[in-house]
Amino acid sequence: MIASNKEIMGGTPYFKGTRIPVHDIADMLANGDEVAALLSTHPTLSEEKVTAATIYAEAYPRRGRRHPAWRKLRLRTSKTIKLDKLPQKS
Repeated sequence: MIASNKEIMGGTPYFKGTRIPVHDIADMLANGDEVAALLSTHPTLSEEKVTAATIYAEAYPRRGRRHPAWRKLRLRTSKTIKLDKLPQKS
């Protein structure tokens, strides 16, 4: 169901018969995308493949930073500031 070949997509794990990267689907699910939305935008996928993407991503995480520092940042304010209200530098 999932393959990796240096000649195809530089070795990025993908679903056989497609060029859809497995980690991209897992990231979309982690970001809150619905399974139904993924299936409608990627008609070659099945629910089984989407589930396999999350399992594969857990078992074989991407190389490099796994927890980027920017993900830990919290919103400081939800206040909107208009550009014309910013203090002007002299």
